[in-house]
Amino acid sequence: MKLLILYYSRTGNNRVLAHYLSDNIGADIEEITPLRRFKLLGFMLDFFGNRTPKIAPIARRPQDYDHVLFIAPLYDMGIAHPMKTALGALKPNLGAYSFVTLCGYHRDEQSAHVRQELLDLTGKMPAHVQELPVCDLLPAEKQRDVMTVSARKVTTADLDAFGSKLSDIVGWFA
Repeated sequence: MKLLILYYSRTGNNRVLAHYLSDNIGADIEEITPLRRFKLLGFMLDFFGNRTPKIAPIARRPQDYDHVLFIAPLYDMGIAHPMKTALGALKPNLGAYSFVTLCGYHRDEQSAHVRQELLDLTGKMPAHVQELPVCDLLPAEKQRDVMTVSARKVTTADLDAFGSKLSDIVGWFA
C-alpha cells in the first residue's frame, strides 16, 4: 500500500507524531504550511474569525496514493484551520483517508464532531479517526491545567505512552 502523510503542526507536537508514524509505516510525508508572516496573529484571526488561511502548494498528489493520513491539532474540537484549507483543496482528488490528532484533551462528542467536520470538508467519511490527548502524558493533578497542557512539548519518547493507540494506527496500514 502506498501511503502519504500530510500534516500541520503549529507547536511541533503533531510534527513529532507525523514523523514517528512515517518512520513506522513507511509513508511519504509532507507538511502543510500556512502562508502568513505573523504566526500568532494569523492563528488568532483563523481561530476567532473562522478564517481558512492560504497555504503553500502541496507538492504530492493524493491520487498517487492508496491512502492519505492527515495529522493536525484540534482547536476547541475543530480541525486546525490550515488543515481545513488543505482538505478543501484536495477534495476533488482524495480517495481513502484517515485522520489522527495529537490534541490537548478528549471531550465528549469530539470524535463525532471531527468525523462530521471531515465529511463536510471532503464529501466522504474517513476510514479511521484517532485522538491522542496530550493531557494523558501528564500527572493527574496537571491534566486539567490548560496552560500546562498547551505548553507541553511532545517528544518521540512521550509517544510510547499511547502504546495501543499507536499500534492501532500502524495496524491500519499493515
